[in-house]
Amino acid sequence: MKKMMKKIMSYMLITAVLITNLALVPVAASQENAAEKSDEVQETSKENADAGDLDKAEKKNMEDKSNTVPAAKNNQATAVNAPTATPESATYKNEQTIKLECSTPNTEIYYTTDGSEPSNDPANTSAKKYDAEFKVTANTTVNPTVAATTTVKAVAYDQGNKSEVAIFEYTIDPNYVIAKPAASVEPDTYKNPKKVTLSCETKNVKIYYTVDNSIPDPKSPDSVLYTEGTEIDIDNTTTLKAIAFGGDVKSEMLEATYTIDPNLVVEKPTTFLAEGTYHEDQETTLLCGTAGAEVYYTTDGSDPDRDKGVGKKYNNEKIPLTETMQLKAIAYFSDTNSGVVSFNFTIEKIRAVTVKGVTAAVSGEKPISKANVPKDANYEFVRMEWMEKVGESKTLQPMSTERFQPNMSYYPYITLRAKAGYQFDQTTLDVGWRTGVTIEGFDGKSSVMKFQDDEIVVASVYPTGAVKTASADDNKITGIKSTYAKNATVTFNAIGAGSANEEIHGNERYIPVEYQVGSSDAVKLKTNKTSATGSYKVKSAGKYTMKVTFQKQVYDADAGDGGEWKDVADEIDVKSTSFKVTSKSPGGTPTRRTAKPTKTSSTRAKNARTADETPIGTMAAVCLLAGTAAVVMTVRRRKNR
Repeated sequence: MKKMMKKIMSYMLITAVLITNLALVPVAASQENAAEKSDEVQETSKENADAGDLDKAEKKNMEDKSNTVPAAKNNQATAVNAPTATPESATYKNEQTIKLECSTPNTEIYYTTDGSEPSNDPANTSAKKYDAEFKVTANTTVNPTVAATTTVKAVAYDQGNKSEVAIFEYTIDPNYVIAKPAASVEPDTYKNPKKVTLSCETKNVKIYYTVDNSIPDPKSPDSVLYTEGTEIDIDNTTTLKAIAFGGDVKSEMLEATYTIDPNLVVEKPTTFLAEGTYHEDQETTLLCGTAGAEVYYTTDGSDPDRDKGVGKKYNNEKIPLTETMQLKAIAYFSDTNSGVVSFNFTIEKIRAVTVKGVTAAVSGEKPISKANVPKDANYEFVRMEWMEKVGESKTLQPMSTERFQPNMSYYPYITLRAKAGYQFDQTTLDVGWRTGVTIEGFDGKSSVMKFQDDEIVVASVYPTGAVKTASADDNKITGIKSTYAKNATVTFNAIGAGSANEEIHGNERYIPVEYQVGSSDAVKLKTNKTSATGSYKVKSAGKYTMKVTFQKQVYDADAGDGGEWKDVADEIDVKSTSFKVTSKSPGGTPTRRTAKPTKTSSTRAKNARTADETPIGTMAAVCLLAGTAAVVMTVRRRKNR
């Protein structure tokens, strides 16, 4: 027990010691922090004092407008300001006299003009001690007209201390010219206020401007030094003047007058040609009543817009109107416009043509040379020329014969001319096969062989067929009976081949010219046609043979007055037929005729007979009655039983 109590007391004692030590730690830390803060305050005060000295030096440097070495601390050398030069670094047209100065008193300046580093070291032969003004010139050694750049470097010394090296560059250019300043907005009359910026193509120059109509000058209090990118507000009518200055040169003066007119209106464009319907190509011009306005236009129906690049700028050219179109135009003047105006033009040209009075080419005919067109047509017939195609050649040539030949292809070249105020439409009547061309009387496709706005040539192919020939095999005699009575009159027809052939060049036919019966004399047939009728009376009985002679003919369209049929020598054909004459005269006993058989009708089948002449119908009826009676008797017998 006692040991236990001792351990507890030991633990309590250790705990008390630990708590006491922990309580003393914050006090020590607090004292240490206080000491550190005291040191920081002292350091801050010292730094602020140094900063104050730097601010004073900085202000002094700004006042002197020169580069200086930072102020030295107590244990550093005294600062010396860098030298300055008059005039300033720039490009000059004429030679310049350079003056060097240093704002730090009692200093010596050393300089070089060859770009080397200056110093007061006697060994540095390039450096010169500045004791008087010196000049920089153009490259007179090589060429006085060639620009030369001189780099001047200078350093100032005060006892053992020196400044930074100052660098000055002078370009002497006898041809030095400064470009005239430019304004971002063209001088003009505007409806709304403008913001104008200035620029100059010549670099490293200063632009001065005025808006009170005075002349810009760097020394004038009314002139403003322009800062690149600055916008000059033009709220009312103002004359802006600007001059660029550089070295000993200045530019020409920009003078731009801006008129601000809130009531500015731009008139709408008009056209010289009135809107409407026309039957041939037209052209027109655009006009605008606002002087100096720019006009833009389109012909595809879109709205012209100068800012979006839509449309074409009008330059007093003639605008062609070759098809139905909508012409749109807009006028621009300064910062306003007239609004888009539309003009509608309808161009209705001759889109289809019809030719009448031309018949298909037929072999043997003479070609016609006249045609006509509908009475209400806006075009007229001029002339027609027949062309022909020879063999497999695709080239057409004028017709070589007076008449159409068989198995040939002919083409009528028909010239049509538009009437005054009308024009053929190239879309539908241009060279080539066109559905807009109709030549009546022909089934072939029609083509446009030549196209001009006021005259076209149309054609179609017209082939001729083969010449119609006649065969002697088709000559015949008709109407002859096989038997005649004595003293009867025999009447017949003689029909020649080719009776349907037309009277055209080269067609053939046969005509009956005479007939002969038996040994009697031949009889002439008084006709010039392909058929003839004749009669002959026989007086005695017997067997007779009739012969008919046919003459072959060919039609010659060039013979006689309008053509004629001509006999072909030694081209004849003889056809014959036979008949018999009995001894009976026409007034004797009539010839016995065989009775005509009785017509058979559908009832004949009901009267058909058996081999023993018994009618089949009757026999069938008897059999049917007998069978029925047998059945009846059988039934009665069964009932009786």
